Amino acid sequence: MKAIHILIFIVGVCYSTQAQERLQIWVGDMTPVKEVNDTFKISTASQLAWLYHHQVNKFSGKTLYLTGDIDLGGATNTHPNWRPIRNFQGAFNGNNKKVMNLYIDTTLSVSEAGFFGPVFDSGSVKNVVLENLFIHSSAMWIGGVAAVSYGTLVNCKVSGELRGTNAQQLHGICGGSPTKGIIKKCEARCMFNGEKYNSYYGSSGLGIAKNIESCLSSCTSTFNGGFGGLAFANGINIHNCYVVNSHILKGGGFIFYKYGSWQGKACDSIKDSYVVNTTVDTGGLFGYTEKGGYFDGIRNCYYDSDLGGNPLFYPSIAHNDSVKAKTKADMQQAFFVTTLNGNQAVAAWKADFEDMPINDGFPILVWQKHPQSITWIQNLDTLYPGSEVQLTATSSSGLRVDYLIASNYDMVSISADKKLTVANRNLQASVQLIAKQEGDSTYDQAPWVYKTVYIAGQNTIDVKIDTVLKPIATECDTSTRLINVIAVLQNLGIENIDSAIIHAKIDSAGITIANIREKTGFLPAGNVRTHIFSTPYTVPYMDKDGGTYTVKVYIEALPGDINLHNDTMQVIACEVPHDVGITEKAAKKFEVSQNQPNPTNGNTIIYYCIPQSGKVKLSLTDVSGKVVYKTNIKAMAGTNSFEINTQNLSSGIYFYKVEYQGEHIVKKLTVQR
Repeated sequence: MKAIHILIFIVGVCYSTQAQERLQIWVGDMTPVKEVNDTFKISTASQLAWLYHHQVNKFSGKTLYLTGDIDLGGATNTHPNWRPIRNFQGAFNGNNKKVMNLYIDTTLSVSEAGFFGPVFDSGSVKNVVLENLFIHSSAMWIGGVAAVSYGTLVNCKVSGELRGTNAQQLHGICGGSPTKGIIKKCEARCMFNGEKYNSYYGSSGLGIAKNIESCLSSCTSTFNGGFGGLAFANGINIHNCYVVNSHILKGGGFIFYKYGSWQGKACDSIKDSYVVNTTVDTGGLFGYTEKGGYFDGIRNCYYDSDLGGNPLFYPSIAHNDSVKAKTKADMQQAFFVTTLNGNQAVAAWKADFEDMPINDGFPILVWQKHPQSITWIQNLDTLYPGSEVQLTATSSSGLRVDYLIASNYDMVSISADKKLTVANRNLQASVQLIAKQEGDSTYDQAPWVYKTVYIAGQNTIDVKIDTVLKPIATECDTSTRLINVIAVLQNLGIENIDSAIIHAKIDSAGITIANIREKTGFLPAGNVRTHIFSTPYTVPYMDKDGGTYTVKVYIEALPGDINLHNDTMQVIACEVPHDVGITEKAAKKFEVSQNQPNPTNGNTIIYYCIPQSGKVKLSLTDVSGKVVYKTNIKAMAGTNSFEINTQNLSSGIYFYKVEYQGEHIVKKLTVQR
């Protein structure tokens, strides 16, 4: 169709803040945030930057939370260094939104560098996602989330690079907290490099806190100093944590530097945790210790025995039976999850997904979620006033997908059954559709997927014969068979079509065998319809070697139709002699075709032919025999069809059974996402 589209790009009131291309990149400006009932709602980078300068009462007793993703610009000439939010005593909730491209590059003499500076005893930071962070500093304390924390850091995720020049402490989550602080349900996926301040300082995946619980670290370090997978030095309670894939020069799986005897409580405890490393110059749990002895505070901990040498400690010292070696293969088995959970009242560990792992098959923590994605199934480039379209986006998890509309015009609406309706008005516009899936206890929220749909307001008529489904050009028929022509019609115009005349002309060697003429029925603008001709034709008889015949389907010209070339489609079908290979078919009471399309990821159609009217049943089962769909109808003699929506079915093999008058036919159906 050659319609003229006037495209009006509309700023939508429902656009998600997850659309990164719409984020305003921070250029150093600051915008005050209005306080309402002791609460600060932060939606922009400039509002976030203002928090550094707003030090009244250090936000004590106040709640701050993000309402959308924020882009701090990264390493460009136009985007300044981030200044940490200092002396924080409030409650900051990142709401699982992303703070992207936080950038600090300065050798100035400062005490701390991070998203936050010091977080005091009463302060808490939770649900923060720092993505593509970069910090290069000579600060005494460097931490992704907080340079120093005496408070609580919960459900924080950091990815990026931290680099120190004469730095003392360099850590993924928290730079330092000598005696206090809690780090819980946090993960660090960082790269560390640079120079240490002196021989007594180094880096670690998470940081320093009194209690580190239910956390993970997967980091790389070339920092010129010791590295601890979770913490740099002892004096810490570690419970239900793991370290994987830590490529380091020298260090310890959990803690690099252990001073004093364990019995003297210089270190408190490490329980129900494991380490997998990929470098041999690493202690399984500790890297360096000042004193030997047995360490009674270790319970149910495991290290990677695939390492060379003595991987428990570096240098080697004695240990008790609560520290055990296991191969990587053993730690990827189901029984290892049970071992880690041990006698814990509430399970902290679960197995990684085999089909979509996030930790290479090693155990993961119960709070960890798997990613998912959304895919649009249909192509919705252009719609027309009066159109109705069933929206079909699917999530990789199989969870329900919902939709939003971004438009300032009241042109489109979405019903509860996910049907998009365009108002019947002569208006050109563009509308953005948003597919979303919020996630659950197993899956993260999927990134929202956007699709721009253009509404063409030109008054046009255009009907198209899209496909001829029957006869099937690749299958030969016999002269004993009656066939009902099946065609797929598409209304490309903006006007509804009601009872247009459709023809099916059957021609053999220039001789018209049949010319069937009937009405299409109602076909709304923008919609697709499968039309089954009510009158069958007889396949031409050829008594020797068979041959071919032509089936031509066309719509009678409609006044104002702008494209007559797509109103016609023909199929070259083949015929075989009536006495060849038909015995089995003739004996059957009815026939069932293979579903079309197959494989399918949306709607699929099953055609069947019965000799006389009667009750027909359809059931669909999975490979285990579970019935996932069934229906029954009273069908007329001739060709009929079932339509199945597979949108809510998982990928795999299914079997459909059609039953009629005591007999049944079973065929295979494939769902492929």
